[in-house]
Amino acid sequence: MTKNKAQVLKKIASIIAHLESDKDVENFLRAFMTPKECNTLCDRYALIEMLMAGYPQREISETLGVSISQISRGSAELQFGVGREVFPKIFKV
Repeated sequence: MTKNKAQVLKKIASIIAHLESDKDVENFLRAFMTPKECNTLCDRYALIEMLMAGYPQREISETLGVSISQISRGSAELQFGVGREVFPKIFKV
């Protein structure tokens, strides 16, 4: 990620953090994302949620209709990425 994009991402995170309601956050996301991007985000969320709950990758793939490679990327994020710090705060196991 370029330095400029990292700065924009921080700005977006700050905006979301300061929105007053869940509905405002949802509307913000819908305003910036296409329906396909929203669906992808929802799939990624569900994938991480299931990984955190201990579901096998094959079952996640069958349940969500996503590829094993997508699940492997999610698993790597849990183990080695920034997700290992933030996901346990979000997904109570």
